[in-house]
Amino acid sequence: MKYPLNENGKNLYLSKLSALSDEYFHLLTPWQRKFVISVYDRFLQKPELSKKQMDQVDNIFWQIAE
Repeated sequence: MKYPLNENGKNLYLSKLSALSDEYFHLLTPWQRKFVISVYDRFLQKPELSKKQMDQVDNIFWQIAE
């Protein structure tokens, strides 16, 4: 199930996905790269994510950003 996000949620995930696809892309595994690109592309078209996608983006972001 996809969840529409409020403005703060949209900005938060947009910034995380943007950072993962730009700044941290070279640090991602091939699976993470494919996942991030796929979710980011869909998010730009329709800014909503499933709970599982949110959790996965958060996990990848915090693994890489630390």
